[in-house]
Amino acid sequence: MAQLIVDFGNSYKETVAMIIANLRQSRLKEEREKSYSELLNRELCMSLTGKARHECSQYPFTPAVRSWLDTLFEANGIVPAEFIDKLERVMDKRDTKINCLVLYGPTNTGKSLLCKIMTEFLLTGTISRRTENSSFAYENLLDRSVAILEEPKVNAANINDMKQLLGGEAFEVAVKYKPMQYLQRLPVIITTNEYLGCRIPDVDAAALESRYYQYTVSSQIASATVDGQLDAAPCKICVCHWAEYFAKVKGQSHGDKENIPP
Repeated sequence: MAQLIVDFGNSYKETVAMIIANLRQSRLKEEREKSYSELLNRELCMSLTGKARHECSQYPFTPAVRSWLDTLFEANGIVPAEFIDKLERVMDKRDTKINCLVLYGPTNTGKSLLCKIMTEFLLTGTISRRTENSSFAYENLLDRSVAILEEPKVNAANINDMKQLLGGEAFEVAVKYKPMQYLQRLPVIITTNEYLGCRIPDVDAAALESRYYQYTVSSQIASATVDGQLDAAPCKICVCHWAEYFAKVKGQSHGDKENIPP
């Protein structure tokens, strides 16, 4: 920092901000141009060299991890290959009108875990419950690779925007102290414990439902406070484990997490 002050004087803050913005735009460009599979593989390779962009657990990918993920899907009646196919379709924006994957079910079932390990390595934007009905609700989704919505409340005030967001349509969003900007299409992952259309008329609910793939995650995971149907994970599951599992399901070989010491 001292050297920056020497080199750039009082403008060092602006210089640092510009460098960070350029690096962010470079990363955003890469994430928009590459497929989800390529980005996931890249993250695994970066983790193997100690440069992970996610909070890596540093735990080897063992048969126990693979078995636990298999059990998580099986207990909820989800076919892993089908789930991964739908996830890729959303993340790679392959479908014309479907731009969202919804994980629906009660608490402590692994919804948030799945959402985290599927997206943590990307530039993510969120809509908080506090601001979801404000004029600036979608500002935080600009210049992001994926939108994460936790327990969104779809209602009469935001239904039209939600239809556009979940359908992959570009639309104008308000930005504080700046002109309106277009929010370009970006994939959406939603975790919720209630039906998204429960607060809107049936016709709107049906229109919204046609814009997402939904998977029900209802089998609870055992913890200190919950006597769940599934055993707790054998370790802290991270993006690396998801990358290895993703590759296994797709019949690929994307590196070896077992090279990382526990």
